[in-house]
Amino acid sequence: MSRPVVQLHHTREWLELNPALRSLILQNIKLKDRLFRFLEDQNKRENELVEAKWVRCKRCSDSQYPGYILLEPRYDGLHPSQIGHACLLKIFNDMVGAPGAQKIEPRLRLIFDIGHAVHHMFQSYGEAGAWGPIYKKEVEVSAQYQELAERLMLEGHADADNILTVDMEGHPLYEVGVVHEYKTINSNGFSKLKRPKPEHKQQAMLYGAALDRPVIVYLYLNKDDSNLVDFPVEFEPALWEPLYQRAATIKNFYDRNEAPPGEVGFHCRDCAYVFGCSAYKAAQLRR
Repeated sequence: MSRPVVQLHHTREWLELNPALRSLILQNIKLKDRLFRFLEDQNKRENELVEAKWVRCKRCSDSQYPGYILLEPRYDGLHPSQIGHACLLKIFNDMVGAPGAQKIEPRLRLIFDIGHAVHHMFQSYGEAGAWGPIYKKEVEVSAQYQELAERLMLEGHADADNILTVDMEGHPLYEVGVVHEYKTINSNGFSKLKRPKPEHKQQAMLYGAALDRPVIVYLYLNKDDSNLVDFPVEFEPALWEPLYQRAATIKNFYDRNEAPPGEVGFHCRDCAYVFGCSAYKAAQLRR
């Protein structure tokens, strides 16, 4: 039996209700709880694609001429953001899309989504000309585009690729190839920033190497007050070499269809693969 529906779309309808009932309804609006339930449901949905397919673009579905975007299945590959993780096995499992028990809590998902929104904001500024006319957002780093990416099975997107004109008095105009990295951070972390965070440098160094750009600029936004700081850093061969060797080691394990050994540590508490990890099990038995 269906329940009756009382429409309270307009102020007059609302004011005709008993005040006690209005108060009870207000207590049950619960926007935060509803959002968190929605976000938790995202963890239960299976989003893996078996084959690529075209779907209607949600952003332009209400326009006169709706567009379509291509959704593609996940392909094996090393994402540059993973390269600095302490455990090779964790990187390898992420690389091949191994099944795990990871759950993204609603608050963490909100943090990710805020970061994505900030990326979109900066990229919109870039496309509007903030950093000159030669600016491309979300530049794909993949085997089909760069030889280095093919060699190391790199799969990812740099936030932006830019040719920036530097105008200094008494000098010619310098056109510099720049990779952009956009990051969000809270006030506590922002106040301590003296240079890019090491994990961010490792990630972006792979982008710089694949795109053959001599400079990487890290642009940090303080989420609490919108203050900005930027750190232009030249490509560092001394940092790149161990990163290359690490990526090549993981690629060798992949080519042999062999998982590398796990490295037990504090990072295990957040690992999606911990319950199937022999190194973790052995460490637990030794306690």
